[in-house]
Amino acid sequence: MAGLKKEDKIVLETMQRALNIAEQHGVEELRREVKWRCNNQISPPGVNRNALIAIGRDLADKELKYVACSMAYTMTMDMKTPPSLVHDFLKKFNERMDIYRDDPEQFEADAMKLDADYGMQAMIKRYVEEE
Repeated sequence: MAGLKKEDKIVLETMQRALNIAEQHGVEELRREVKWRCNNQISPPGVNRNALIAIGRDLADKELKYVACSMAYTMTMDMKTPPSLVHDFLKKFNERMDIYRDDPEQFEADAMKLDADYGMQAMIKRYVEEE
C-alpha cells in the first residue's frame, strides 16, 4: 500500500476488515458489525460510515449471487432440471429474498416453519451425517 494517500489506505484497510469478517464469520456477522457501527456512529477515522455500509451490502450481494448461481448450476447441470423450472425457481427465489429484506419477521416465520418440518429436519440431519 506504499504510495497511497492516507484516506485511501484507511478505506482499503476497512474493506479488508469487512472482507475478513465476511470470510471468517459469514455475511450475517458482517451485517451485525455494520449495523452496530452505524447505530453507534462508529467508523474508522476518515471513513464515511455510508461507505462502510456500501461495502457490506456489496459483499452480501456477491454472496447472494454465489448462492443463486450455485443453485442454478446444481439444478441444471447436476440434477438435469429443465431450464424453464430453473428459471421459475430463480424468480421465486428472488421474490422470497425481496420479501425477507422488506419483512424480517416473515423470514423468522418461514425459518420456524422449516424447523418444524420433520422431513426437512431428517434431510438436513442426513446431509450433515454424510459430510
